[in-house]
Amino acid sequence: MSEQTDQLIALGIEASNPSAGGASVAVASLTRGADGWRVEPRGSELLDVSDRRRDDLMPAIDRLCQRAGISPMDLGLIAISAGPGGYTAVRTAVAVGAGLALATGAKAACVPTEIALAGSVDAGSAFAIALASKRGEAWVRAFDSDGVPIAAGRPMDEAGFSALIEQAGIARLVVDRFCPEAWRERAGELGVEVVPPTFSAAAVLEASADMQWVDAEGLAPIYPREPEAVRVWRERHGG
Repeated sequence: MSEQTDQLIALGIEASNPSAGGASVAVASLTRGADGWRVEPRGSELLDVSDRRRDDLMPAIDRLCQRAGISPMDLGLIAISAGPGGYTAVRTAVAVGAGLALATGAKAACVPTEIALAGSVDAGSAFAIALASKRGEAWVRAFDSDGVPIAAGRPMDEAGFSALIEQAGIARLVVDRFCPEAWRERAGELGVEVVPPTFSAAAVLEASADMQWVDAEGLAPIYPREPEAVRVWRERHGG
């Protein structure tokens, strides 16, 4: 894709947390203006996640392209929700996005999942998004009342979460169904509203318009913690 291109077609992939709902792909037309890229949605397609043995990502992309009347070779940008999320789901989404970008010559955008989610939060006050909960810990990122990140996302335990709420004045917490019950209870004690996330490939495209785009080789999953297989190997072998 030429750096001087002022119009292009983009594909968004949101398959980072398929069990939480909203796994989808979307296409949009992007037009460059004085204030950046304007995103005009052209369609979306939900992924069938009813059978964990069947990966519907590529079939969904094919269905969407056919319905939108485009070819993958028409794509100028592939935007992927790169995590944190399910380990296998995130790796698959990034691998598919990288493969498409390599095959088509499209640019790529590695969108942190919480950045895409932040666009759907009805702000007005500071909020936090917690993802990929495991063993009492989650990946947390806080945003101010305008939806601007306060700091980088990072793993956090309940004590760190409580401190963040008080320090940043968090009024709303976005969590999926895997969030530890203790976190929900603590949020209630502190007067923080707990709401579910809204995953959307269209939101990934919107977030990508404000990001630095890279070549396919620059894509990488965002992990909330060391992969389980690596942790177990280290414990067994002392590495």
